[in-house]
Amino acid sequence: MTDEISNLDIEYVVHTMLDDYAPCPLTLIDCSISIQNAAEEDITIGRAYIQSLDVEYCAQQGALPDLMQKREYGHYAYTSAIFDFTGDVKKNIRNQLKRPIKTRNYLAIDRIEIIPEYRSLGLSEVLISEVTRLFSAKTNILAIRADPLQFRKEEVAEASNEWVQDLRLDELSTDRQTASTSLKNYFSRQGFADTNRNHIMVRHIDGEH
Repeated sequence: MTDEISNLDIEYVVHTMLDDYAPCPLTLIDCSISIQNAAEEDITIGRAYIQSLDVEYCAQQGALPDLMQKREYGHYAYTSAIFDFTGDVKKNIRNQLKRPIKTRNYLAIDRIEIIPEYRSLGLSEVLISEVTRLFSAKTNILAIRADPLQFRKEEVAEASNEWVQDLRLDELSTDRQTASTSLKNYFSRQGFADTNRNHIMVRHIDGEH
């Protein structure tokens, strides 16, 4: 970690929901990344949006087939990339993870948003490490969505239009293929493998069981 981000503070707000139709605990984690400036004021330099899904609990309730078809709360991008229609981990995903999967529960980092002045300082690596350390219990699958933010402006704007301006997304590449390839190459260097669906990449983690 560089001196520029040595006084980093990461705060998490956790929401857990239980869907009555397909009972499966879905946890949404909103993350705020801040530092103190020279005047000791807290400045937000990044945000991240994370989710985890207790697939095993859903299986115990006999609700996996329903879960695999549901698109609410944004988990469908992950469930459709990782699991087949019965709720089993796809064979190609098992091959990519390379290690035994003891639980189908997953932890997913949906977006990492860093303002331009603090990009290329390793903040994403720090965040991924911290999120994994704090929230990966009873989980073997870490997923990340490698879809460049400049093509997800509507989702980013849900926080505020001012935040979109702070991110200066209009200055980023408009070539989606080039931007996506670059982002996937970045995450592949951190051990993630491409599922070839929904921009989702995965890697194995050793959650406690």
